[in-house]
Amino acid sequence: MNAIACHRPAPFYLGWLFAVWFGGCHRNAQIPLPPPTQLDQPWSIRTPGDYRLCAGDELDIKFFYQPTLNESVVIRPDGKISLQLVGDLQAAGKTPEELRLVLKEKYTQHIQVPEVAVILKVFQKMRVFIGGEVKIPQMLPLQNPLTALQAIFQAGGFMDTADPDKTLLVRDTGDGKPKIFQLNLGKMLRGEGQEGLLFLHPSDIVFVPRSTIADVNLALRQYLYNNLPIQFAMGLSYGVYVPQ
Repeated sequence: MNAIACHRPAPFYLGWLFAVWFGGCHRNAQIPLPPPTQLDQPWSIRTPGDYRLCAGDELDIKFFYQPTLNESVVIRPDGKISLQLVGDLQAAGKTPEELRLVLKEKYTQHIQVPEVAVILKVFQKMRVFIGGEVKIPQMLPLQNPLTALQAIFQAGGFMDTADPDKTLLVRDTGDGKPKIFQLNLGKMLRGEGQEGLLFLHPSDIVFVPRSTIADVNLALRQYLYNNLPIQFAMGLSYGVYVPQ
């Protein structure tokens, strides 16, 4: 008798949970996010002056007439590199050409013909991040033009719990104020749009959120197993419960 009594409030709990959860999701769905105004062109490191060095980039510094000064260096977290004769120099934030001119000026004090080349070997910033409801969340190298939808499929594609219609793209604009775009990738998969053709830029973050039904299912499982009597929770989980 006691066991049956403790199970009676369950319909009230379930109804309250559905009301709160669906009500909260409905309100959150009304928060507007700025859509992308147009499809970007592919970002290319071959565009002159585009790429600015950052911490982690690996450089080859080569002197045409003084090969003993040649070095391979990695830009430190403080943005600097250390070289023979001139010591620490700021490299992060400069283009390879700007750094070459600085080196040429600095080495004029030490060698007669300071002809130097700055060769960028490893691009630390040339990567994008794919996360959320994808099968293999990961960092991807950005070696060639890559769209948002291509990146997601390289990460294994959408999980069954994903909501492709509300995919978020976070882009670093360089001014400390990243832009957030909402991409309706589900619309493109249905052949109704082209937002998935948005080309990614270095350091972009693509995040696929959970669908509403997936969140509801998760909430139900957590609520049933954590708050309701164990026999009732197990009954719902397996679809069968016969009170003794």
